[in-house]
Amino acid sequence: MQNFGETVRSIRTNRGIKQNELYNGILSKSYAIQFEKGLHDVSFYLLIQVLNRFPMEVDEFLYIHRGYQGSETAWFYDSLAIIGNDIDLEPLKKFKKEYLTRYSNSEHHKGRLLQIDFRIEQLTYYSSTGKIIGDTIEPQVQEEIQNLLRKIQAWTIEDFRFFSNVIDLVDIFDMTQYFKLLLKDINQYKNFESAKGVICILLINAINKFIFSDKREEAKELLRALNEFTKGIDQMFYRNYYFFFDAVVNKLDGDESGVQKAKNAITIFKDLGYEHHADMAKAILTEILTM
Repeated sequence: MQNFGETVRSIRTNRGIKQNELYNGILSKSYAIQFEKGLHDVSFYLLIQVLNRFPMEVDEFLYIHRGYQGSETAWFYDSLAIIGNDIDLEPLKKFKKEYLTRYSNSEHHKGRLLQIDFRIEQLTYYSSTGKIIGDTIEPQVQEEIQNLLRKIQAWTIEDFRFFSNVIDLVDIFDMTQYFKLLLKDINQYKNFESAKGVICILLINAINKFIFSDKREEAKELLRALNEFTKGIDQMFYRNYYFFFDAVVNKLDGDESGVQKAKNAITIFKDLGYEHHADMAKAILTEILTM
């Protein structure tokens, strides 16, 4: 992979910007020349100043720098979301092998492989019973996941993703305590577009678990947060989950109109081609109606 300076030079020349226009007041002429040749680095602070001259966000710059490819993190979670929601174990097993081959030297193997293994066990159980999770998860997998969660001190988007993907293994008491601390951190990401999808998925998974753990007030609190995170047009998919769970909670509170509203949300998932989500929502509603 080329140096940051070489990437900046490529962007600069493609945009027809002269060196002195881009670097004036930021880098000397000689340093800028060496930087663009990949012979010198600059601090992150100076790189931001350079990118502001284009203007360009850091996310876009890194995307270009990687050859118009997403990061390891983006590739892993995007792939897991697609493959993991298909009730077919073989693609998931192939994905595990591809991850180990593609990112053989990754520093994140432990947590990410645990998520894949957990999803494989989830789907194995779901395929045979029609239920989302049971007591079939290997104790070692459970313990390793819980240990990783306990070690988290300051939560980041990566931690939100991990928590969301393994939430079914978290004790309901521990989960309640986690969210008492997490909601403040979550709210700080309201204006960070790259985090919204991650947080919406976490909230959706947690709302579902709280509902079936008879923690309706906790579910309502997270629903309020989900409502705030899904008002933008880019969050329409998650917005439909908000309407679904809001309808489910209303039904549990005695509002029978919630049943039809939940069915409407299921239809929307189906019409948009999200068959797995439609099936999952239908299974949730069916279970609610038997409570």
